[in-house]
Amino acid sequence: MISVVRPAIYTTNTSRCSVHPYDSEADEERFFVVRNGRRYNSTSELYPLPADEEEWDRLADLHKIHKICLGGLYQASTAVDNLLADEEGEEKSILDCGTFEFYDVNQPLDHYYGKFDVVHARSCFLGITNYLHFVDQMAQCLKPGGILLIVESPLQLTVPQSLVENTIQGNGSDIRAIDNLRGLMEWHPQLEIEESFVINIPVGSWAMAETQYLGEASEFIGGLMQENVVRLAQALRIVLLQAGHHPQWVDEWLRSIIQGESLVTRRL
Repeated sequence: MISVVRPAIYTTNTSRCSVHPYDSEADEERFFVVRNGRRYNSTSELYPLPADEEEWDRLADLHKIHKICLGGLYQASTAVDNLLADEEGEEKSILDCGTFEFYDVNQPLDHYYGKFDVVHARSCFLGITNYLHFVDQMAQCLKPGGILLIVESPLQLTVPQSLVENTIQGNGSDIRAIDNLRGLMEWHPQLEIEESFVINIPVGSWAMAETQYLGEASEFIGGLMQENVVRLAQALRIVLLQAGHHPQWVDEWLRSIIQGESLVTRRL
């Protein structure tokens, strides 16, 4: 039997976490605020992107891309499946740190230490203040012999990439840490790297030598990723304006994204 534990809501009254049965109608005003026509999580100023249906649709498309590139729902599937195989008298548990809306994984996870066979995190970096600490917390949650799965896909843009990254990092996100994700894993004394790889995902309906291994899916992935990046940039427009950047510059940057002038590739 496998149980999936979804991180619950952090409350200011305790250093622990509490389970909250979220009701979309009753809790709408409590957890969300609408700004510039988009809905945002009102419990944290760290994560810069919306939390509305439009954003969930974008993330669903990104999940499709990840699934194709990974050849399934997750990497190291054979090792994970073997680990999660039924054993008499033992319940297998999975901790998913990157899928749900309300739990702040920057808070301590000590109540979960040593309880999970598999810990999974995907596309979390925009909401993490200290990625090294995040890796440490996830590693601590594993049972002996457990598996930690991390997937991140930083956007690679031409100039002015650094300005965009500086704006997001200035908001508190440790976004550059994932450029050395393998190094963060190697640093941790409880982790042994069994599998690590980088996949170059084309942005646009074109092929390049390093994406030929994707075969016929390369063009489909490239087109879907281009749409995804445009939608991401449209969401980031508000972030850049709130940071004080001139509207004309922001709109020129967005135009270059839409026209494909600032798109290079995306790494998984």
